[in-house]
Amino acid sequence: MPREGFEPPDPPLRSFETCAPGFKLTSGEEGAGVSAVKVNELADTLRRLDDVLRQKAPGVSAALRPGIPESKVRRLLETFPHPVSDDVIALYSWHDGAEGVGGALDRAELFHNAQMLPLQEALRTRAEAMSADSAQGVTVWQSHWLPLFTGYKFAFWVAACDRPRPPLIVFDFVDLPDFWIAYENVASMVARVLRCWTKDAYREGAHATVDVDKRAVAQVNREMDTGPTDVEALVAGLASAGDRRYGDSIAWLRTRLYPEAVPALIRLLENESRGRYAAIELLGSIGGSAALDKLYDVAQNDEDKTACDLARHAIETSDPC
Repeated sequence: MPREGFEPPDPPLRSFETCAPGFKLTSGEEGAGVSAVKVNELADTLRRLDDVLRQKAPGVSAALRPGIPESKVRRLLETFPHPVSDDVIALYSWHDGAEGVGGALDRAELFHNAQMLPLQEALRTRAEAMSADSAQGVTVWQSHWLPLFTGYKFAFWVAACDRPRPPLIVFDFVDLPDFWIAYENVASMVARVLRCWTKDAYREGAHATVDVDKRAVAQVNREMDTGPTDVEALVAGLASAGDRRYGDSIAWLRTRLYPEAVPALIRLLENESRGRYAAIELLGSIGGSAALDKLYDVAQNDEDKTACDLARHAIETSDPC
């Protein structure tokens, strides 16, 4: 799994939505910053997201705090010792995070498990994390990480502000220094979140949470990805002895659920490798007759009791295609 920096894994993979395996800037972005045209496009996408949320997620919409004027956003960020891109500033000019719902500490979610932090709380969270690092004599939370969203079990989505258009990385705090690329940048996040709400891949749950249709989200991700993906190489990564390549591969496959990966996953399942359990999970998530037939075979005949139990669970939780 990626530990430092943003080196693409081997083989190189493109960045995507939630939990990408590696980060690869698209042509012309590195060093380019954010043009006025791109900021205007982002502002338009945010307005459309507001419209969709009012229609499809009124509880989420009502819990989003008013935006902060750009001048005040920049003033608040004066305590953050790194440049912050205009698209991060545009995000907080749109809404300054979300409120707690029904008096609860948990805030409304914008996408699955992701509660947008008010800017002052984001800055405070960063300061507290770095202070804890300093007290322990370690450097885990990087200085250029600005947390934008938090979630269950100490999950964080942070803008990595060491680039002109910072990617959003995601991690569970207890898993650091391991992390994944969640979105290529704020604009990519907003565009994909908007598409997921529009396509009903996201639906409002109880208490302004977000229920997710994993297959529908995966389809949105596949549709919005650019360029070819080497699915065979991704599946091969599940059998890798290296934690980084394994983690990168399963993160990508979980959020893409390529139907064309099924034959390679079945072949992997027939081998003795660390990737067998991941293959069982992914076959259940992808579904389809070939995947389920193989899972039934494993559940009934595999000599590995853990594999049998995982296959049964995958069958029980697999939604009909």
